[in-house]
Amino acid sequence: MEPRIFRCLDPKPAGSPPLLREELSRGASYDVNLVRIDAGVQKPAHPYEAGDSFMLVLAGLLHLVVDGEVYDLNPGDLAWIPKGAVRGFTAGPEGATMVAVHLRD
Repeated sequence: MEPRIFRCLDPKPAGSPPLLREELSRGASYDVNLVRIDAGVQKPAHPYEAGDSFMLVLAGLLHLVVDGEVYDLNPGDLAWIPKGAVRGFTAGPEGATMVAVHLRD
């Protein structure tokens, strides 16, 4: 069986939206996404009730907001966000690239 190789730090494709979410894998209890965000783009705060989430920053800076508190995530930082937390983010001045994993109970 051949592995699937993802080039996570390649540039975003030309003409792609400011927040590009590419689903890498999906199962009944999870999804794994590569998310590439242009500088200053914001995802408004929202609750996620299905399960816990994880965000691993690969490049850039991500200002993560969880229940009103701001956390600056740099490359190599992994955030665990518990089920039900209200979360959103804003990409830093050079944008951000992350892997986001959403669990479903």
